This record gives sequence, C-alpha cells and structure tokens, in this order.
Amino acid sequence: MANPQTEDGYIRIANEIFDALIKIRIPGEARQVLDVIIRKTWGWRKKSAVISLSEFCLATGLNKQGVVRAINKLKAMNIIEINAGSIKKSYVFNKDHNTWQALSKKIMAYKRKSSLLKFCYICNFKEALHKHHIIPIKQGGQEKVHNKITLCPNCHALVHKGKYSEQYLVILKDNTEGVIKKDKAFKPYGKQALSKKITPTPGEQPPARPTGDPKDIQDKDKERKNTLVGIQKFWNSNSIVSCRNLKSCEGFLNARLKTYSENEIKEAIKNYATILHSPEYQFSYRWTLKDFIQRKNDNIARFLNSAKPFQSLPKTKLDNAKQTKSATKQWLESQTNLKHKKE
Repeated sequence: MANPQTEDGYIRIANEIFDALIKIRIPGEARQVLDVIIRKTWGWRKKSAVISLSEFCLATGLNKQGVVRAINKLKAMNIIEINAGSIKKSYVFNKDHNTWQALSKKIMAYKRKSSLLKFCYICNFKEALHKHHIIPIKQGGQEKVHNKITLCPNCHALVHKGKYSEQYLVILKDNTEGVIKKDKAFKPYGKQALSKKITPTPGEQPPARPTGDPKDIQDKDKERKNTLVGIQKFWNSNSIVSCRNLKSCEGFLNARLKTYSENEIKEAIKNYATILHSPEYQFSYRWTLKDFIQRKNDNIARFLNSAKPFQSLPKTKLDNAKQTKSATKQWLESQTNLKHKKE
C-alpha cells in the first residue's frame, strides 16, 4: 500500500500557475512530458534541466516518437522553452501563463507526411528523390499533391529534356496510386476520362444474369488457370527471374487481367526482356513476375508499344575515348588493306 509523505519530498508550485494549468487544455502525452519537466526543474529547485529522450521515455512509458510529438506541442503552446546547448537540450517551464496558447483539436503541432510514394514513379529507384510538378507552376500548375510526382535525378533530367510527356506522367501517377483526379485539368487523361455513367433508356431491360451452371464455372476456371500458366511460362522463357511459385502472384495477375488482356501482358513482358538483355539501353533493373505486375509499379502500361518504351528509355552512348579508339582502328585497318593491295 502506497503511503506518500511530504517529508520524503514535495514540489512547490504557485497556486496561480496551478489554476492556469487547470484552465488550459493540454493533450495527455504533452501533460505527461510537462510533469516530467516540472519534476526535473522545480522538483530540484532549478530553473532549467537537461533531460534526454530516454529519461522522458523511462518516466512516462511513452516511445520516443510520442515524446517528440508532445515536446513539439508544448513548444507550440509556449508552455516550455528549449535551449539548445553544445551537448544536450535544456528545458525551461514558462511561468508567464498569459503567453500560453491553447491548441484546438484540429491544429497539428507537427507537419503532415506527404502522400507521395517514396520511390521513383518511372524506374522505382529509392534514393536521392526529387519532387517534380507534372504541370509547371508557370504554366498554371497547382502546388498540390495531385500535381506532384517523385523522380530520381536521371528520370527528372529526362523529363525536363522532353523524354516523358505530361500525359504519360499523369497516367503513370494515376495507375500507380489508383487515385481518382478531381481537378478539371486532369479530366482528359487517366481513368477519369473513361469513367462515364451509362443510363439505360426508358423501357430498356437489363441483361439477364447468367445461370450458375457448374460446367460453365469449371470451364472458366480452367481457362483462367491456363492463361495464368501461359503468362508464367512466357515470363520464364524470357530468362529474366524465374517464377516457380504461381500462387504468390496469382491474385495480382487476376487483378491485372481485368484491365489488360493476356496478349498485352505478354507484349509488355517481351518489350521489357528485349530492353533488359539489349546492350543498347542503360536499363538493367530485374523485377520478379510479382513485382512486375503489381499495380503500384504499372510496368505493363509502361512497356506496352503504345507507351513507346524503346524511345523513352535512355540509350547507352559511347565515350569520346571509345569513339576515338574505334576511329583509329578503322584507319589502321584501311592502311593495312592499302599496303596489301600495293604489294
């Protein structure tokens, strides 16, 4: 049974400050962190105290992310002050309660995270990413998420050089994120242009639903399995990354077959294999069948003939040194041929 006594220690707090703390609304995590600061400062009769994040976690039972959120809220409310020293941060309780500012429930003391995916939308590279405006702001583009896309430095340079059009980037972002655009500037592109409601004419009856004949269901299952096995065999025949377990990517294939036909999927795989194995292109990233057909990558739309992958992807160029070496070799061969003819 707990038996606290003032002889074991106590904290002296003015009634005016205690009344001000009662009136102001402080979130639960922030109040826990504030109590730790009061305990470490006024509890030891000090104005400021150096407190580490591990000490906050040990005293409150919160994780480090919760402690950082609570500190940012208290700082935004101007209840505490933080002095960043050379070694550690020291925390001070602000006694001037007239300068405190209450946060409403809608106000966030920290920035919201961006909803953009953390990889290049074109080549899936995950380092040194840049944010690119699909429609430039000078041309009327908006500073919103639906007009932004993350790109690696190489793809970003290619976009500015005109390798990828704005229409291609909009369709790529739409298929990658599965977001329905609400802006009028994006209506001609993507899935929104195809999403039109077809209302039946008066007096027209809807088509009759097919009966659930077990033979028809079995035939459809066999056709579906044959198409899946055919795509798997076609993928393995291109010697990219062999797919042995079809069940791991069966669900993704069924989802992609709703929007693309079997021939379109095979066409994209064939184009991807030719670009991957050809020394003329810089593209050398090897996907598995599961990663290739996932919706977030949308490689099927990227490697179809309509997207012109052989023209959009960067090609390898010989260096000046290699060009000079090849030119000298050709010149020497021509000189030797002339000598042989004279002799």
